[in-house]
Amino acid sequence: KKAVGFARKALAECCEFLMKQTNGNVGAEERAVLLMLYHAVGRGGEVSSTSWDLAEWKDDVECLMTQWGETKKGQQYGMSFHPDASNWRVCIFNALACYLILTGGCPDRASVSSEEAGVHWIFPSFVNLVDGGCAKKASNILQKCRDGGVKRLPKDSTSHGIRVSATDDMIHNHLVSVFVVIARGGWDFEADSTAFRYFSHMKHIAVGGRALAGWADPNSDVKAPSLEPLFAIIGRDVVAKFCDILFSATDIPQLKNVDELLPFRDAMVATVLKDYESMLSVLGPNSPIIKKLQNAAIHVNARHSDLVKWGKAIKTKFQLDNLTNLGGNGDENIRRVLQTVQTHMVAKDAEISELKEIVKNTDVKIDRLTDLVLQLGGASITQSTAAAAPAAAAAPSAGDAPSTGDASALAVPDAHTIMHRSQLLQANTDMGSKANKNPLQDKNIDPAHIRGMDSSGLGDHKSANSSTFRLPVMDQWP
Repeated sequence: KKAVGFARKALAECCEFLMKQTNGNVGAEERAVLLMLYHAVGRGGEVSSTSWDLAEWKDDVECLMTQWGETKKGQQYGMSFHPDASNWRVCIFNALACYLILTGGCPDRASVSSEEAGVHWIFPSFVNLVDGGCAKKASNILQKCRDGGVKRLPKDSTSHGIRVSATDDMIHNHLVSVFVVIARGGWDFEADSTAFRYFSHMKHIAVGGRALAGWADPNSDVKAPSLEPLFAIIGRDVVAKFCDILFSATDIPQLKNVDELLPFRDAMVATVLKDYESMLSVLGPNSPIIKKLQNAAIHVNARHSDLVKWGKAIKTKFQLDNLTNLGGNGDENIRRVLQTVQTHMVAKDAEISELKEIVKNTDVKIDRLTDLVLQLGGASITQSTAAAAPAAAAAPSAGDAPSTGDASALAVPDAHTIMHRSQLLQANTDMGSKANKNPLQDKNIDPAHIRGMDSSGLGDHKSANSSTFRLPVMDQWP
């Protein structure tokens, strides 16, 4: 009996159903299995032969590349996996991220022989099952979805129906050639040649992968989600710590090595952050993956609002990077992205305005503090003048009286000193008037000589009649 395929919408509904399971860890693994089979156009049992050891991150096309094992013909060939254009439910990057974050890759569920020990399988619980066991297990996942309410799935859907569905999706895309479908599905091609197999095979594989990921033009390159926008917001060190916390349960060495799959790990984190707000609205705050993201945020002194902010920043860059390839109406895509950028700019303007207001308030406080210090200085001048007045009024004895010239030389500086100290005191008394914000702006007093006194404690000042005297700085006033 020929297997029956189903629509991509049905697959999306299955994935949503699985992520809402009470046991979220199992649901995340089952979703990742279904999507791995769909994007690889694979047979049910082939998901058991994929490993992280033979996977790599391709910088030139920004995708995950694995060696896909085709059990029917006993061969392996490269298989690329790409981020989805718009739907997180069927995005393989999102699915693998949720699976690894929640389960750590299920290393404790592996059942391997001694010669396979040390192999980092992508799905250890699907390894070494009895013949047909892996395909049967994948079929059971579909049956569980149908029993759970996914009515779009045909009756008696099987894992092989996923392969049929992926093939149909490629065939009905007018931008995908038949060579792409053959290469992605691993079928024999009688007109096969060295040029097709070695020179263009991976190109066809990638085109098929982008078509299955929902991109408008699968022949064009796609940029994966990136954490780069977060570097300017929270810094590289905080971003790295956040990623490490999310994947703390994952013991896959390749995901920790910058020369291997660390860039893919970062792309997975960027993907789930980009999708955070949408996932929260669908799955709810009690979803295990939502709790994991929020818990990791707490460990870097962030919260829900920060996750939303990070996700929007990543999503904006992702849309700008792939602006012409998002599908639908091109003008509408441009309008939507520009609207997002405008909203982002308005938010930045609000932050700048808030910072300006803080600086303004700080300046006011500094002015008030300066006026208060000058007031205290004026009070010290008053006390000094009052103490000096009785001594100045007392007449000197005849024996000690200086000559007329000497007396005049001493008296004039004292008079000027007292006069200008009185002017300073009067200015400080009037400091509360808003019309005279700076009480030192007096025509006979240069504030630069009072505020800018040197470290020696004295500052020159020239009075109205051109006499020069020196005022002590505030901490040396009597």
